[in-house]
Amino acid sequence: MRYLAGPDVEPFWNWRSSMNDEQWVDWNAQSDEDWYNAVESTFGLNSRPDKMEKEK
Repeated sequence: MRYLAGPDVEPFWNWRSSMNDEQWVDWNAQSDEDWYNAVESTFGLNSRPDKMEKEK
């Protein structure tokens, strides 16, 4: 990220800055289910695709 823009960027930037590159790669190399769980527990967001979207 070169430029911080928007109200939600600073907390995300601080979160990303709290880990080293190896931790960042590991966080993104999880299985899909583990990644969805990590996003939900870390950010309180349900990032799973809607079941109806999968059926299209």
